[in-house]
This record gives sequence, structure tokens and C-alpha cells, in this order.
Amino acid sequence: MKNKTVKMVLAVIVLVVCCVAYVGVKTYVANQEQKESDQEEAEKTEVFSASADDITSLNFVIEKNETTFEKDDDKWIKKDETGFPVNQTTINDAVSAITTIDTDRVLTDVKDLSEYGLDNPSNTIQIVTSDKDGDQTTTLRIGDENISTQQYYVSKDDDKNTVYLVDASCVEPFGKKLYDYAQQEDFPVISDTNNISKVSVEGNDIQSYELVKNSDTGFWNVCSGSDDEKADSSKVSALTSLFS
Repeated sequence: MKNKTVKMVLAVIVLVVCCVAYVGVKTYVANQEQKESDQEEAEKTEVFSASADDITSLNFVIEKNETTFEKDDDKWIKKDETGFPVNQTTINDAVSAITTIDTDRVLTDVKDLSEYGLDNPSNTIQIVTSDKDGDQTTTLRIGDENISTQQYYVSKDDDKNTVYLVDASCVEPFGKKLYDYAQQEDFPVISDTNNISKVSVEGNDIQSYELVKNSDTGFWNVCSGSDDEKADSSKVSALTSLFS
């Protein structure tokens, strides 16, 4: 009985030691990971940083044309075409993509910008920020994409000897077509084609006609001018199903 008690006590002691060791190892690993994370953050180089509220203008190339979006109060407008229906979400997403641009790879003493596609940039982004110190313009030139790292080579302002490798997420919002930055009209959604009671078809090259559903019988009639005859229900069903 005494031996059994001793063994139980030893087992409890071993269990406690194992638990303490586990907690110790887990704490050590967590501390090491935090140190590595802090070291990585410390090694990052800031390319550009600004508050989204301070960015008041973006000028960049869209389909080979320089295009400027300016902030009018809290709304973005297209500078040369104020009637253009700017998609506010799309522009704000582009702004958010560049509020903090940093990199862990900086190439210095660059002699030939053509090696990185920066002799003829694929895009040039001019960012105007406004704060208590006035307006400031930062120019980012976008070069080639590094396919293996999914990053882009970028140069800043007039510095022709330094190249940064930045994440693609900072660049891709500026590579759209013009009407990707426009607010599109919402097309009406028809969830139940049984609610369709009339379809009017008009055109220059075809004879205009109407398909009209009889609310009592549920049958469709095709009306063209003074003619009115029963429509092929399967063809009408195939047509109305397209609208859903």
C-alpha cells in the first residue's frame, strides 16, 4: 500500500514537472516568434506613409492617359470631367492601398533603371497630401513585376539610384480601365419570372410587338399592331427565364 502511494506521488510530481516544462517551452517559443516579428518590422523600410484623410489628389495613368482624381470635401471627382460618376469605393480602396507602403528589400546604387523597367515606367502615381504644413506631392514610378515574389519594382520622386520592391497590393488598384473607376448603374433584379406580365420589344430592324400575359388564364398572347394571337408558351417561358 505504501509503495502504491509513493508511486502515485511520484506520478503527480512528474505530471507537474511536465506541465511546467510545457508552459515554459510554449512561453519561450512565443517570445522568440515575437522577437522575430519585431526584428522583421524593424528591418522594413518605409517607402510612403500618409493618413487616408490627408490624401487629396491622385494622378496616374489609365489606358495611356494621365488621369487626376481630386477630393471635393469628402467626395472624389474626376478633375477634367466633374460629371464623371466616380465610384467612391474604388478610389477609396486605391487610397487605402497606399497609405502605408513599406519594403524589406531596397536596392541602392542602381546604375541602370532599365533592369527593373523603370526607365519607361508602366505607371506613374502622383500623390498629393494636404495637412497643416501645406501640400506635398510624392511621385511613385512603377516598374516591372517580380513574378517569383509577386512584388513590383518602384522608384520614388527624383531618386534614380534607389529601387524598392513593394507588394503587388499597393500597385494593382491603379491598373484598371477608366470605367472600372465609374459607378455603374444597378440593373433591376427579377427574382421570380412568374411576376412578369408584359414584355415589349421595339427595334429599328424588327417589327415591334408585345407579349401580354392573361391574368385570368395565365396564357400569353403576342400583339403586333392590330394582330393578337396566342403565343407559344414554351418559347415565352424560355424568353422570360432569361430575365432572371
